[in-house]
Amino acid sequence: MSKRTIAPVCADVERFKEETGKHLKFREMYEIVGLIGVGGQGKVFCAVKKATNEQVALKRIESHPEDDFGAGIGIVAIREIMLQGSCNHPNVLGLRQFMQMGAVNVLELDLMPTTLQAKLDHLKDRGATTLGEKLSHHYTRQIMDGVAYLHSQHIMHRDLNPKNMLLSEDHSVLKLSDFGSARKPSVMVNTPARGTTIVYFRAIETLLGEETYGPKVDVWGAGVTLAMMLQMRLLFNGSTDWENLLLMFQIFGTPTEATWPGVTRLANYSEHFPRWGPHLELGQLDKDTPMVKACWMMLTPDPSQRPSAQWLARLLRRPEYSWPEAEPEAEPKAEPEEDVEGSVCSFCGRPVTPPSTPAA
Repeated sequence: MSKRTIAPVCADVERFKEETGKHLKFREMYEIVGLIGVGGQGKVFCAVKKATNEQVALKRIESHPEDDFGAGIGIVAIREIMLQGSCNHPNVLGLRQFMQMGAVNVLELDLMPTTLQAKLDHLKDRGATTLGEKLSHHYTRQIMDGVAYLHSQHIMHRDLNPKNMLLSEDHSVLKLSDFGSARKPSVMVNTPARGTTIVYFRAIETLLGEETYGPKVDVWGAGVTLAMMLQMRLLFNGSTDWENLLLMFQIFGTPTEATWPGVTRLANYSEHFPRWGPHLELGQLDKDTPMVKACWMMLTPDPSQRPSAQWLARLLRRPEYSWPEAEPEAEPKAEPEEDVEGSVCSFCGRPVTPPSTPAA
């Protein structure tokens, strides 16, 4: 259920077979099964590796002659190949190899049959109003483990949303995918954020015009995703950046220098903004539960007060985030982290307590 449909016969499959069939090595390695879907930079196909009989995903990178280096590979695709190829983590989609066959460029990836978005849509269609605390925790912990790893490798994903979160056959493993918008923080100075992610998941600081934003934009995207899991609907469902900014103000309160030092200096801030106070009573998100508390932490408007991915990854392994029936998982390597003891979310007023150090 809620799997991406594999289309065995269609024009895209026949074209891909024709393109790759001209190369003997490719024919010897793979048997194309069908089309899975369309990614940010190209079409994704299911194939079987003949040597091992293992199913894998093959992503055909689209060529953009006006933006390539004369080899049919666009700069965005090259960035995706370089960044994703440097990653090795169980919650980040693995790039197994890259093949260039003339104008055809193919990535071999781990096969993940569905997405978190497809799972949420399927459950919502069946009348579900929440994914539940346990399952929301199960996926959010993997999201934060993956994001914490990316940040430890100095990579910002910048496009975190349920469509880019892939699930395994049994829906137990989640992996982050689609690195077309990813960047190294060192090249983020004065890099506009518009278009880096779909409108519903853009961090509030980017909507306000912050151009030197940091990795915590990924924490915001993960927080909006968690809110979606908890209530089966978008938290910010405006059709434009302006509409979503106003929705954020209605929930968190219109930011001021008292609640967010420096906010009035952001390019899109206006003294004429409507003035709202915080209003956090939002259905499923009004409950006093561990995952709701984690959600509001991740959605702290002031990025300097928003917890880092490493901190949250450790937080989600504390005892209050454990369920008796949950299967044990290996602890992540501890990362150097800021001390947040005694701090309080400036908008919701909830204390931010530090997690205990994971056991060795």
